[in-house]
Amino acid sequence: MSWDADREGVCAVQVTQSDGSIIEATTQRAVHEAIWSNIHGKRFHLAEQAPICKGKLRGDFGYMANTTSAAEVLNGMYTCPDGTDEGTRDLFEEIAILRSIVPKDSVSTTSTGER
Repeated sequence: MSWDADREGVCAVQVTQSDGSIIEATTQRAVHEAIWSNIHGKRFHLAEQAPICKGKLRGDFGYMANTTSAAEVLNGMYTCPDGTDEGTRDLFEEIAILRSIVPKDSVSTTSTGER
């Protein structure tokens, strides 16, 4: 891919540094690196702040949520630990409702790499 600043698209970004100063990335590589580190990276770190990523919920579900507790949520049988926020409790209830509607083997959990 060639870098053509005259075409539509992102050709520069400003990035706030840890000391508060702002730098501007103007080369293709610098723009890509700035976007990667400041948008993509933060996106996944932000997810770590979700209630399910903390305390007992993290232990019950792990990183991949392929645990007995995850199966209990799907079956509407999971008991939330004390202090679990209302939004998480509501989400678990909705997951169980959706699971009851979707036939058990209608979705494959195996990825073959084929399209």
